[in-house]
Amino acid sequence: LTSEVPIEILTEYALKDVELTHRVYLKQQELVPSEQSKLFSVSMQDMVVLAEMRAAGMKYDEGYAKHKQQECLEEIDTIKKQLDLLHSIPSFNWNSPDHLSALLYGGIIIEEVRKVVGKYKSGAKVGLDRFRIERVEHSLPRIYNPIKGTESAKGGSWSTSEDVLIKLNDGSTLVSGILKMRELSKLCGTYFTGIPKKAIESC
Repeated sequence: LTSEVPIEILTEYALKDVELTHRVYLKQQELVPSEQSKLFSVSMQDMVVLAEMRAAGMKYDEGYAKHKQQECLEEIDTIKKQLDLLHSIPSFNWNSPDHLSALLYGGIIIEEVRKVVGKYKSGAKVGLDRFRIERVEHSLPRIYNPIKGTESAKGGSWSTSEDVLIKLNDGSTLVSGILKMRELSKLCGTYFTGIPKKAIESC
């Protein structure tokens, strides 16, 4: 254990360690280009800030976060309503890669619909509607040609990841809207919902 090492030996070791680290630093200063040196400097300052945050915590305005969370959710809802005008599928799920793939690249979305087929004539549900589940197929036309190499492993659909959508983005309401919704969802989930949740869990 370090506590069992004589202080004079520890002192000698620590001084040599500092000396060698400083020599390495000076050599790096000679070898690293000036623009890269600035990047290193910023990174090191960032590490100091993060270390202080871990030790002391950080200020967080929960009231402001709730306000921003509501703003985010309302903006996401507005974008969804605009994008929903681009298809006619009531159960369309904007978080489903398969649904997005079908909408962007063409494909079929199967929707399960409850249809009233009569009423219960006996039992606890007497008089209530009786339903049957029917599968409805929605065939969507291709809007974008898939990017080569982005077909899914299972086949029949293509990637809708953020980097792919950025390449597809032509300023249209559809792709830019999807990207904006994802940006807002991440912002909301990480900072306006995620941090308070973590704070509660750590108490």
